[in-house]
Amino acid sequence: MDQEQEKQAILDVKAGDTARFALLVDAYKTPLFNLAYRMTGSRTEAEDLVQDTFVRAFRNLDSFDSTRRFFPWLYTIGLNLVRRRLKTKGLHSSEPASREQEESREPGPEQAFLDKERAGEVQDALLQLKPDQREALILRYVQGLTYDEIAEILDVTPSAAKMRVYRGLDQLRTIIPETIPAKADHEP
Repeated sequence: MDQEQEKQAILDVKAGDTARFALLVDAYKTPLFNLAYRMTGSRTEAEDLVQDTFVRAFRNLDSFDSTRRFFPWLYTIGLNLVRRRLKTKGLHSSEPASREQEESREPGPEQAFLDKERAGEVQDALLQLKPDQREALILRYVQGLTYDEIAEILDVTPSAAKMRVYRGLDQLRTIIPETIPAKADHEP
């Protein structure tokens, strides 16, 4: 969804056409789910958190500054809900993810098995990181955001966002050194 479509959908919702909020949900449910799943390791928790995020965003849409992009604002709401859930449930970084069934993309059976195992290893390793490092890595590598976007979402400077990513990568390399390349991120 481009920024103009996003703005128009928000204006329509604020004007009373609440059905237009579905466009925002469709556009952003997958990135929010990925965030919640990677942070908690649970599909059920992730689905609940995504739903809570959209409910909270809908209720607070009047406070949204329409001169800014919607996605970072929404993502911040989701991230704050994830943080709260992790804190209240005690789901910190020491428990490996329960590897729930994932859809495959039709590679050969051996490659599919190896890919699934590697993804499970990375997910388990992510759950061992400090939450701030995990958040930064997910935003950078799962969501593909720039350091400026990460900084906006995490409410830190771009250099602090970059540092969290690098520290998270370093920590991942100690947990699963054969999976994370030594020079995983060198772009600005």
